[in-house]
Amino acid sequence: MEVLAERLSVARPVYFLKHAYEDLLDEASRIVSLQQNAAFIIENCLDLREERLVGLARICGGPGTAIFLTSRTIAFEAESQKLVAL
Repeated sequence: MEVLAERLSVARPVYFLKHAYEDLLDEASRIVSLQQNAAFIIENCLDLREERLVGLARICGGPGTAIFLTSRTIAFEAESQKLVAL
């Protein structure tokens, strides 16, 4: 992920989220309003509540914005249930 972030940062601002926090969606929305080509890399995305994942997907759904979701340890059921919702 760090190599991906480094390569992306040549052409756009990259934000790397390793831990969720309360105002995550508000901050992501502010970033996208200022930098429409921002890229977000979110580690352990399945640790986030489904509502937050859906909110991030909506915020990053515009043209030029990219979101990369990773998870290191997931169960098959958790993966299918949460990602199908997106």
